[in-house]
Amino acid sequence: MAVTIFLNELNDALPGNLTSKDNGESLRFRSNDSSSTDASNPLIRPNAGVYRSYEKYLQAELTDLDGADSISSVELFTTSSPIDGVAIVAEQRVAYVLPKAGGYNAAAPMIVENGGIVDFFTKDSDNPFILQAGVQAAPAAFGDFIALQMEVYPNAAIATTADVNIILRYDRQDPA
Repeated sequence: MAVTIFLNELNDALPGNLTSKDNGESLRFRSNDSSSTDASNPLIRPNAGVYRSYEKYLQAELTDLDGADSISSVELFTTSSPIDGVAIVAEQRVAYVLPKAGGYNAAAPMIVENGGIVDFFTKDSDNPFILQAGVQAAPAAFGDFIALQMEVYPNAAIATTADVNIILRYDRQDPA
């Protein structure tokens, strides 16, 4: 069996609107602050400039240790390649902040909180976000938040973009 960890998507003002994402579930960047994966509130390909989504916050939640004593070294990264005309920017944050609205030529991408926004596609298995280096021994939401925001440029295809894989990796400590 396996340890069960969800990647929670947080929207709106907390403590409300928490959506757990299971293996294979979708996270959809939108022009509103919602976890819905329907086709409403799409992002728009601009004729010039950039169109930004609302920020999306992600946080890991351990729900079942399945006989393990604990987990540690929890990391998040992508195995996907960049998409033409689309960027996903990311920042690791220690606290949840009401997601910043996007829109056409929004003044700046995201709120810079911890020293830097990075291209999410640079966060691969060799250079992951470290959500929690220490031990997690009880079911709970834990670790830092990852804030994501999609940027759409004039050269983007008019269509639903390819899937982007988000991977959680951790070390499992079993009883002796």
